[in-house]
Amino acid sequence: DRSRRDLSARIDTTEAAGETALIDADWEANDNLQRSGGVEAINAIVVMTAGRENASIYSASDLQRRFEQERAVTVVVFTIAFGSDADADLLQQVARIGNGQFRRADETDIEELYRIISTYF
Repeated sequence: DRSRRDLSARIDTTEAAGETALIDADWEANDNLQRSGGVEAINAIVVMTAGRENASIYSASDLQRRFEQERAVTVVVFTIAFGSDADADLLQQVARIGNGQFRRADETDIEELYRIISTYF
């Protein structure tokens, strides 16, 4: 499908630049799902990072208020930390805000993570 190919191409061209706007990324993903997500669709955000939040305009409390206000569709957030530099506390908080789960990639393999995510839908 075209959207999957577009997303794959965008991921392939993404490069790490030392800044992580984790909260802003969740904000934007939620906004996109609220506008285009379907009530019958799986509306999930999967956040994977090896970095620490250091570039967002919004705060975690802003994100929580946004998730509480926007309810056109139900969105679930799963967060995955790679390596020891990832901010586990913030990732756990974001997962709680999105009624999802937090995992460390070194504790669980990717296949297991997707199995866990699939149980929500």
